[in-house]
This record gives sequence, structure tokens and C-alpha cells, in this order.
Amino acid sequence: MFATGEKILGILSVGCWVIFSVVGVLVCSYFT
Repeated sequence: MFATGEKILGILSVGCWVIFSVVGVLVCSYFT
């Protein structure tokens, strides 16, 4: 259970970073 929990948390954190990166790029290109 702990292994799957850590795996899910890792996937969620990576997904959050990807979303933040995409949003950052979109905001930068929008304001530039």
C-alpha cells in the first residue's frame, strides 16, 4: 500500500509541475 501511495504521490507531483510549466510558458508568451 505504501509503495502504491508513494507512486501516486510522485505522479501527482510530476503532473503538478508539468501543469505549472505549461501555464508559465503560456503566461510568458501571452505577456511578451
